[in-house]
Amino acid sequence: IAMENGRKLLPPLVESMQSFSKAAIIAHLIELGYSDEELCEQVEKSLKEMEDNPANNMYVITNKKLMYGASVILYTNVLPLLYEKHGPLYVIPSSTQELIAMPKGGVSPEEVLEIVKEVNGSDQVSDQEYLADSVYSYTFPLGLKQVL
Repeated sequence: IAMENGRKLLPPLVESMQSFSKAAIIAHLIELGYSDEELCEQVEKSLKEMEDNPANNMYVITNKKLMYGASVILYTNVLPLLYEKHGPLYVIPSSTQELIAMPKGGVSPEEVLEIVKEVNGSDQVSDQEYLADSVYSYTFPLGLKQVL
């Protein structure tokens, strides 16, 4: 019952890192008081910088309220749907607020772990929201397995 209620009250949200970042950039710039013209210029600049970024293959997994979104890992349908679309995945418990998933293709678990450590070591993740410097592998039907 708790799982069913969780899905109803906090439905999952899966977005590309680029889309998720764009929304965050816009919200932050609005907070800072940028004009519409300045806002457009800054968003365009930020998106251009992201074009060749490996984050383009990453997905943010959270819930519609963007609160304690890492709990979405307990929803049995989210990772299988991503697997169906992209094949084997790396899953990164980036914070209590969200998970990050990315297709395995062409990236080693060690490279992913370096990204995790870099992000977790910066001011992007607070001590209260920090989960782990870990990388998991997801395949269907085997599920999640810690690789590093």
